[in-house]
Amino acid sequence: MEKTASRTSPSSRSPCPPLIIRRTPTTSLPSPPSRRSPDPTSSSRRLSRRRSCDADAEVDIMEDRPRRQDEITNEYDLNRRPTEEKMGEKWKVFIYFIGGPRDQTRATLNIDSAKITFGNLLKFKAKMGYSLRDFMYYKKRCGTDIAFLQILDYEEDALRMVEKFQEEKEIRLVVSKSEENDQVEYEITPIKRRRHEEVSEERFHDEDHDVYKLWLHELPQDAENPEFKDDFREDTIKTYREWLRREGLLQDIHAYLDDGTIQEDESGGSNETPTQFPSHARRPKPSQKERVVDKRKIGRGTMKGFAANAKRFKLASEKLNIDFSSTLGGPVGVNYRLFIDEIVLFTRKRTPLIGVTKWADVKQSVKDKIARDIMIRWDLENNDDEKARIWKIAKERYRGWRAQLSSTYKAYDSYHQRMRHKPEDLDIIEWHYLVLYFGTDKFQRISSKNTGNSQQRKTLHLTGSKPFSQVSYEQRDLETGEEPNDLALWKSTRSKEGRWCSEAAEQIYETTWSKITERIESDASLLSKNEESHILRQTYKETTGCRTNKGPRQGYLAKYPTRSQLMNERIEEQARAAALAAAAQQKNNETQAEVEKLKEQLNIQAAERESDKSKILQLEQQLENTREELRREFLSLMAQQKEASAQTVVETPMAMNNNVYDEPTAVNTPSLGEHVQQGDEP
Repeated sequence: MEKTASRTSPSSRSPCPPLIIRRTPTTSLPSPPSRRSPDPTSSSRRLSRRRSCDADAEVDIMEDRPRRQDEITNEYDLNRRPTEEKMGEKWKVFIYFIGGPRDQTRATLNIDSAKITFGNLLKFKAKMGYSLRDFMYYKKRCGTDIAFLQILDYEEDALRMVEKFQEEKEIRLVVSKSEENDQVEYEITPIKRRRHEEVSEERFHDEDHDVYKLWLHELPQDAENPEFKDDFREDTIKTYREWLRREGLLQDIHAYLDDGTIQEDESGGSNETPTQFPSHARRPKPSQKERVVDKRKIGRGTMKGFAANAKRFKLASEKLNIDFSSTLGGPVGVNYRLFIDEIVLFTRKRTPLIGVTKWADVKQSVKDKIARDIMIRWDLENNDDEKARIWKIAKERYRGWRAQLSSTYKAYDSYHQRMRHKPEDLDIIEWHYLVLYFGTDKFQRISSKNTGNSQQRKTLHLTGSKPFSQVSYEQRDLETGEEPNDLALWKSTRSKEGRWCSEAAEQIYETTWSKITERIESDASLLSKNEESHILRQTYKETTGCRTNKGPRQGYLAKYPTRSQLMNERIEEQARAAALAAAAQQKNNETQAEVEKLKEQLNIQAAERESDKSKILQLEQQLENTREELRREFLSLMAQQKEASAQTVVETPMAMNNNVYDEPTAVNTPSLGEHVQQGDEP
């Protein structure tokens, strides 16, 4: 419900009655306590609703709870008319009763606009127990949230009232036993901007948010129409503002710049910060009251470039030096952050947000201006390669800027709340355009798809805002200047203090390391960086299930292999595998030949051993035969010698008996060898 205001309407509002009485009349509307000044004495009149000035919320809550006897939410006989009469749109009529015969304070009617006539209102007043002499007023809006009472005495007054509220489609009536002061100012619900609420709920068609471009294309260039452009950011703001002005929308949009004018959201949205605030969304700027309570220092905002200018002043140099990574291509060194910040500064200053959906839509003149702004401040060569490097950084930062604004859009549920929480670095016109664009079906489809893809990522880096090129540069060999390979960079960007960002990242590292070790052992030689990178890309694809062959991202300035390069790598890998297979087959054949040769040699040696064995057996047999012959000869000789000895012994006694002493004669007995040689008998 409304309450009596004790302030004078500002001159900036629309025309109002010139006389404003600041005192509250003795007989006035019931004024429940507002949020600004609670009134405990009016608690008996306080209705069950969320906000004191929000009629929509009032109706919703009345429908959710049991009705009291002092409330009427019905259509009564105003809608019970013959169906052949002309039917209009559904309107809401809020009626407040003062001093009535019944114990009723208000009624809410949902009726057709064609049935809101002076006669029907009189019938309803009589039905509620009022006489024809009692007073009936309607609240005539003056400005955004201020109204004055206007008497309803004649049919013309009712017609003017209906015409007045054609856009709002809500009427507030006051029925009183006594005359009310029509010079008193009342606070009411801020006017609904149905154009914008429809944008938020029903969504524009994809082409509607750029309809101003058709107007700009057909706009004649004359004295009344100065030259409007659609190139740079400031030009698009100027052009779009002019189109909104001619369409009659500019005043409603600018009303959101005044926090005191629009107190609450007519759609029922909450003014509080959402509990699930998107991580990349802009945080709402604290109010003056919150700043008094919270003593923390407020940052300077999103402005960039101050540090670079301070360093130029300190060094007394117009241009600063910047280096780039030899492997990843990104800016490195002590000035890498300053270089990126200045590109962001001029990108946001030059690149439009209105009429552009992506970096490819930005005109070349804008891109050239950004490159010139950077080159006059940094020691860079004026060539196409350096410009392409600048545009690459600008493109990625522009995408991040728009993504941040999209997250801010998602943080709130209604057009009203989104407009009230406009980012500081945007014009209200730009934010209005982006709110419309972010609500289109085309953008929502793309956003949902990107959100789903982002949620499937398994290996997020842990380096924060530091580029991969700077991480690689800081880990380089100080003596040789060589930067780490891709596998080492993977570990340094996906792990921190020995903890990995995910199990998938650790698995990719361990699997790649195992494959590289196996290759080194099998080839008996070290692998090149390209070969190690190829193994990492293949392992990344197998582990994550991604369809790309480029492998993990290493920064937006890194040079990823093209299709032809990937095809050449695949062909080289296949050729290498074929060569390894051929070499293995050849080695196998050689080994088999060696085995056959050894088998042949073994067979020969076995045959020789058998031959030697037979020869040995023959020699042994011959030796045995010789031994047998020698034994027999020896025995024969022994027998002959024995016989000879026996004969000698017999002859000796006979000689002694005859006393014949003959001189012994030496007997030459041939040796055994001589008998053998001569072949004589023993």
